[in-house]
Amino acid sequence: MNHRFFIYPQGINGESVASVLSLLYPNCSLHFIDDSKEELSLEKQGKNIQANDKVFIASMNHFVTLSQKLEQNGIMNYENALQFCGKQLNKIILEYKLKNPANYYVGIVLSNRFIQKHLVKLDEDLQQKGIKIIYFVFTQELYEKYSLKSLCILSPHAVLEEIDSVDLMVLANGESTHPKVKSLDLTHGFQGPMVFPFTEGQDETFLKHAFSSINYVSCGSKKVHRAYEECFEDLGVSTEILDFGYPKLAQDYVEYESFIKNKTSEHNFVILAFTFLHDINIYIKLIQAILQAGKKAIFMPHPVFAYDLTKELKANFYDSRLLFREDFSSSLECFFHSLCLITDCSSMGYTYPLTTAKPVIVFAKDKEKFFSARLKNEHYFDKRIHYFCDNPSTLSDLIQEIESSQVDYQERIRDYRQNECFYFENSREIIFDWIMQFLTKESNAKCRHH
Repeated sequence: MNHRFFIYPQGINGESVASVLSLLYPNCSLHFIDDSKEELSLEKQGKNIQANDKVFIASMNHFVTLSQKLEQNGIMNYENALQFCGKQLNKIILEYKLKNPANYYVGIVLSNRFIQKHLVKLDEDLQQKGIKIIYFVFTQELYEKYSLKSLCILSPHAVLEEIDSVDLMVLANGESTHPKVKSLDLTHGFQGPMVFPFTEGQDETFLKHAFSSINYVSCGSKKVHRAYEECFEDLGVSTEILDFGYPKLAQDYVEYESFIKNKTSEHNFVILAFTFLHDINIYIKLIQAILQAGKKAIFMPHPVFAYDLTKELKANFYDSRLLFREDFSSSLECFFHSLCLITDCSSMGYTYPLTTAKPVIVFAKDKEKFFSARLKNEHYFDKRIHYFCDNPSTLSDLIQEIESSQVDYQERIRDYRQNECFYFENSREIIFDWIMQFLTKESNAKCRHH
């Protein structure tokens, strides 16, 4: 049977619902209603809706308002899209559980391809203990990949919040989940909430919603722990901070140490790895300062912005001493050949020095604005491992200063790893043990309850 579905409104959740319905009903025909677009407005689309069509309202917050608008237009065949998708997906999971009995079912949430490595193969560790893994993904690309490994559910954004049929959700990107399902966020940025003051458009309401559904968050250092405490107190959420380290850092360190064995390098590259800097002119000035210091530059912006920024930089600047991430076999190779890294407030501003024992320069054109972007007391900048620069003209001298004080810096990093970081080398194992204990405890609690 060919279903005709109308999704109202389009938006992120509308698109999410469309992707789920396309999988559930491969032969369906999908149409959007969206009053922000004249051609998709209810006034226009309403004329096409027939009695046997279904209208899905893809909004929890505006469900009542939108349903009233539909009724005013004589359309009664509507349903809550998110609840409908959730019900269908939970049914699929329950059928899977009947066919694949296990003591525990853990959800692994992958909202984009960049965070896969942040889950540090915990899924494989858990599977070896007989725990069934169910992947919850946000994109078709990830759906196709993880469907080959286990049950994979396409459940983007608010659809995920309807899934209540697993024992624990493990995330790395702060995704919101069902209130009845406990979640553990491994996070995808070592700096944790210290990045929030730098992000535009991320208001308190959004953060409160995000963290209110996260039960546990893993934390990499004492400084980050204090930052989380400040953040959670401000938001009024009860997320529990677990001092279990930053698992991706532990993994990076092991891989880096293995990579550099028996290798030699002149360490004459400076990496540019910004998150929020999009001004090509500033990049060019920084690159020129790096070249002036007798070094080469590697351009490695945040993966989300890398394609556009790389294209723009290549169109506006050329020098054979400027290289890009794709010129190297891996990030580890970039790190190995580098002398130092320049960033703004990225996770790499912590993971790079802690992995390589090489310095980080934090660059911000507006020093006052940069240092005012703090939580209560905690700020991204850490003088123990960061240098600061606010003018490309002084960068060459700073690079030369760094080059002459490497031994001292390495000692500072050793101290930081030992005295500031939590479980620097074995975070993954600690988190795995906690998950196993958590599942046992939850199971025992349910048994007592029943």
